[in-house]
This record gives sequence, structure tokens and C-alpha cells, in this order.
Amino acid sequence: MSLPKRDGVHGRYYLIHKPDTDPEVLVEADLCIQDVLSGAARENHAAYPTVVRNHNGTPFLPNQLLERHLSRLPLKEFPCEDAVSICDAMRRLVGWEEIRYELEKYIEKQVQERCFLVGEREDGFTVFPPCAVRPELRPEDVDEGLLRFACYVAVCHTVYGQSFESLTTEHIFGLVSQIRPDMVKKLKTNGSGKLPPNIQKRKTKHLTASANDAFATIRITARDCTEGCCDEALSYLVEVLEQPEFPRSYSIEFRGPEKIYLPIPGLPKKGVHQFFACAVRYPRLHVRMENYARLAMQEDEWYNNLSDESCAMPGTFAVFALGLEGPKWWRLVCDYLDRCDDEHSSLQEKFIHTFFKKYGFTAQSLPVLVHGVQSMQNLKPTKEFRTLIANKESLDALLEIKGHLEYYLAVFALGLEGPKWWRLVCDYMDRCDDEHSSLQEKFIHTFFKQYGFTAQSLPVLVHGVQSMQNLEPAKEFCTLIANKESLDAQLEIKGQLEYYLSEESGSNKRALDYLWRDVLWAIWGKDSENGGSKVIKSAPKELKEKYQQVFA
Repeated sequence: MSLPKRDGVHGRYYLIHKPDTDPEVLVEADLCIQDVLSGAARENHAAYPTVVRNHNGTPFLPNQLLERHLSRLPLKEFPCEDAVSICDAMRRLVGWEEIRYELEKYIEKQVQERCFLVGEREDGFTVFPPCAVRPELRPEDVDEGLLRFACYVAVCHTVYGQSFESLTTEHIFGLVSQIRPDMVKKLKTNGSGKLPPNIQKRKTKHLTASANDAFATIRITARDCTEGCCDEALSYLVEVLEQPEFPRSYSIEFRGPEKIYLPIPGLPKKGVHQFFACAVRYPRLHVRMENYARLAMQEDEWYNNLSDESCAMPGTFAVFALGLEGPKWWRLVCDYLDRCDDEHSSLQEKFIHTFFKKYGFTAQSLPVLVHGVQSMQNLKPTKEFRTLIANKESLDALLEIKGHLEYYLAVFALGLEGPKWWRLVCDYMDRCDDEHSSLQEKFIHTFFKQYGFTAQSLPVLVHGVQSMQNLEPAKEFCTLIANKESLDAQLEIKGQLEYYLSEESGSNKRALDYLWRDVLWAIWGKDSENGGSKVIKSAPKELKEKYQQVFA
């Protein structure tokens, strides 16, 4: 079979939306759709835009494949399971953002425009126009399968999308509830049904709990506030967040008999605040609180049931509670501050005021201030600060930070100017305090997004993982490494790993294995575990052997 020349951008793929598309190209597109469903298709996002290839290697745009498949499904007796299957398969292959817009347009055309009278938005702040059911429409005239699919799309916006996409969820549910309120009510009660039964609902002698992925809500009602009760509640929260189907932005609605809160003036007196103020009283639970916080802390995600002026990233109250318990938890505080949205988040200012009133300005506490001022705009001092800093020890500690800060800013600025300065960056990383320093993680993310993974840039990563604990990867890393040149460079680094350790450790196989494990984690995160089996399984055929060598 001889296919015509590719007509996509830079000749990377075929377009299939034109009426005069070559029939042989459409045959390949249909084959690609079947390969997506069977798991045989492969994606390539090494360049823009992302493409999907069938087992013959013929490339297409994922949104056009999805549009082609959905457009051929009947609107009467709509096969919801069929539609969900292709959406889930495509999402797993290329990610939610690649198919989100296509699904929004499909629901707008097939549900909103067919079943509703669409009005005009009254102001520039309303995202969606008002919609009223067409007077002539009878509920039985709207296919149940199509409405179920609309609910599926609504849930996906909450589960896989960014926090603002919950507005789309609310809009679609609003449409469906005007025709079939029972359908939305069932979702409110039971969620999508994808969570395991013991996660959806749980009842013990201490508490009653439920999790709803469709509405991104966790509810816990405690009968007491004992250590056993808080332990069970923390375990439940961790189990919920470990479910890949549960949204990253969510509400925690907690009710308990003891109305106690953290000694931080101005924090919202919500149930989630109340719970962590109770739990922190039990030292045995502190590690579990940290586990929850590290699972919960995600950039650009929020607790949904806090007001705009009190907006907070998930994990906030657990971090604040632990941060006031002593230096053991200050690294967690710094990691939290590094993930805060510096344009919208300001609740950390109230914590910082209380923190320094309690611990003063010391060499150990001042890094929290440095991370804090970078976590928000215009952090204001409390009136006590000028008194707390007015001693020789505090001023010496501040001067020490000043010297370090100048070096830090200069090094990172120069590092982004090009290879000439990368040796300086590596020297800086070697001097970092790996227990308390973590701001270099942000630099490393920006650095590799700019320069990619090459034989010249990869030493910065090796020094980086040695400069701090648990360097987390940027989500783009697994894409940036997915090419032969980068994988070859990584294998070259692997063969030279002993040069990055002391002479004594360089001959220690365990030390080499630990360092290589940290390097892999810094690129693939959790997917690097279990010998990278998940990464290897999804690798393109032509790179699979390289990935196997990397994880060997």
C-alpha cells in the first residue's frame, strides 16, 4: 500500500478531518483506533503536536482519531461503554489534555445544542452561558447512554484535569440534572463507581468515612478524637490519595467532637484544620501525617472547600501542624513552600509569623524564611520580627544566609546561560546541605526543560540528586528523555558513576546502585520502581532495548 505524503505540520502526521482525505489514509486511521483500544498503538510527543501511531507506524492526531470514532456512534441507543473505552484508552496513551477539548466540543454539540436553549452570558466573568431545556423536549427523547457519557466526561474533568476544570464538571452536571436529576444524584451518592468499595465507604468503631471521585470529596465523621481514631482517619486519607482515579484537588469534610485548632491566628476554622490539629497531638502519628502531606502536595491543586482568600494546597494543615513541632519537619515545610502557587497562595504567611515567633531566627530556621518569601508575593513581617532578630546569633545567621543567597542566585542565573557555567553549577550542588536545601529542585526542572538530557547536561542531574533528598521529577522529564541520543547519554553516565562518588564509595556497589536509583527517580519518579517495568512496557519498540539497559 502506497500512502500519500503526510499533510500535517512538518510532515509529522496525516490529517483526517477533510472530506477529500485519501481512503487508504482513513483505513490506516481506523486501524490506529483499533490499536489504541487493543494497546498496540504508540504515542510520540518528542515534538509538537503529540501523535499516535498504529502498528504500521502511520501517525495521526489523537483528537482527530477520537472525533472520528465518536462521530460514528449512534445518538439513539448511544453505546456509552464503547465511547468510554476509547476515551480511557486514548487518555492512558496520550494524557487527558490531548483529548479534553474534543470531548468538551462533543458534549456541547450533542447534548447542549440539541437539548437546550442557549442564552447569552450576562457578564465577562461567567464561564458558561445559561441553558434551559427546550420546551418541546421530553426526557424520554434524550438517550440515557448519551447522558451517562456526558456524566463520564464531567467526572474526567475533575479527576484528570486542572483545578479550574471543575467548572466544566459543574456545567455538564447542571445540564444533565435538568433532564435526569436522578442520574446526577446517584453520582453524588456513590461517585463514578471506579473506587474500590472499601474506599467508597468505610465504617469502624471510631469513624464513618466516604470518598466520592465524581465530586472530589472526602467525608470523615469521627466518634472520638483518640489516637486510634486519628490513626484510622490518616490511613484512610492516604489510601484514598493512592487511588489513581481520585482527583488531586478535593475537599476534606471532617466532623469530630473536639473543636481544637492550630495556634496560628487567621487560619480558616474548617474541619480539615480541626482534624490535623487533633492528630498532631500524637507523636506516633507524625510520620503518617508526613506521608499524607507528601502525597497531597501538588502544584496548582487546591482544597476545594476553602474560600478564595484562604485558598490552600492539599497538605497545608498537616505541614503547618508538623512544622510547629520542631526542626525534624522543617525540610517538609521547605518542600511545601517550594510547591506553593506564588500568585494565589498566601496562607503560608500566617504560618511563617507563628513559626518565627516560636523558634526565632537561627541558622536552622532561616531557610524557612528564604523558601517562604519565594512562595508568595510580598510576604509581610509581623511587628515582633525586628525584636526577634536583634541579637548577635540571629544576625550572624542572617549574614550567613545572605552570603549563601548571593551565590545561589548568581549560580542559577548563570547556569541557564549555557554550558560554559555548568561546572560552576555542579560545584554549587556539591556544597548544598542535602538535609535542608531543596530550592535547587526548581532550578533543575527549568534547566532540563531548557537544555534536555544530553551528555553535556546530565552531570548536573547527578550532582543534583546528591545535593538534596528525594529530588522529584518534572512531569516533562519522561518525554524529554524519550529519544535515542538522551538514553545513550544516560547509559554513558551510568558507566562513569564511580567518578561522582568519593574514592572509597566509588568502589562500593551498593553506593553506586543507590546513586543510580536516585538518578532514575529524578527522571521517572514512581515509575522507576520495580526495575522500571512500567516505563519499559510503554516504551516505543525502537527504544525498548535502550530502556532495558538503563534500568538493568
